[in-house]
Amino acid sequence: MVEHFHTRTRTRTGKIGNCNKFSPTPYMEMNPDAARELGIQHSSYVRLVSRRGDAVVMVQLTHRVGRNMLFIPFHFHDCVNRLTLGLLDPYSR
Repeated sequence: MVEHFHTRTRTRTGKIGNCNKFSPTPYMEMNPDAARELGIQHSSYVRLVSRRGDAVVMVQLTHRVGRNMLFIPFHFHDCVNRLTLGLLDPYSR
């Protein structure tokens, strides 16, 4: 995401109006074929649920992700962190 450097916190790009104007909402990229099977439309909102939490994101359909994958930019860390473990890689931290 060119609007936000790193995680939207490093240089506080998450607080800059013009940057947020272009990418204000947490989103996930999803394969159009997978979305069609689930009845999910482009630009609709879905609730993702894992064993650890949930998050609401906007869907962007794209063939950049495989049929059995989802992609959420790490720029929306509040969203992604609720779905995943809070563990760090032992080498890169």
